[in-house]
Amino acid sequence: MTRRELNDLNMLKSVSEFLTSKAGVLTDYVAIFQSKRKVDGYIEEIESLAQLQATDTKTEFKIQANDKGNLNGLIVKVSSAATAYAASTSDLMLRAAANLDITNLKHLREGIYDLRIKAMIVAVRPIVDKLALWNVTAADLDEIESKMTLVSNKTPELHNKKNAKAQATVELRKKLSDSKKYLTDTMDALMLPFQTLNPTLHAQYKSARKLEARVATRKKATEENKTDAKNNG
Repeated sequence: MTRRELNDLNMLKSVSEFLTSKAGVLTDYVAIFQSKRKVDGYIEEIESLAQLQATDTKTEFKIQANDKGNLNGLIVKVSSAATAYAASTSDLMLRAAANLDITNLKHLREGIYDLRIKAMIVAVRPIVDKLALWNVTAADLDEIESKMTLVSNKTPELHNKKNAKAQATVELRKKLSDSKKYLTDTMDALMLPFQTLNPTLHAQYKSARKLEARVATRKKATEENKTDAKNNG
């Protein structure tokens, strides 16, 4: 959440907490507490969306990129050995299947990537014993297949998390906007009679409502003080 969004959420909580603290005074005003439940519902939904929004996909993508980098290194090891063997035996089909370098691997689309690696493994496995000279064994092919499965299975999950995080951000902003409009259109109107019935209570409510403005004002003042100090320094 941005600082502004967090301020908006804190303002909603401030209003809810104020109404809870005044339950004894407001006990006969059923509509106010019905509206409070609505506000509490907004708070719960916003906090739930904030948890989704806070999902750390960057770290998971970095881990996946590292895993894929290790996989690519192993693929290049096998590819290089197979290419050398193909050159020594004039095996054009093997050479074509094994023709994978790190640049090609990085630029292949996900579906094509899987197909090219599988094709290389199919071509290399029958002659893998011939690659011992280059320190390549059947275990390398097995490891490539295993790592490919892990990386391939993880990719859709990460993209789904990233999309869910983006959607949560959109929904959170809408919920905050809706909740603030609800306070203005409904809760403020319900509390308006207390301007004359109980001016102190109404002033306390307005103070709870203005929490956001106070936080924003303090932030602006702090930034201005920092700017002044910098300019004067």
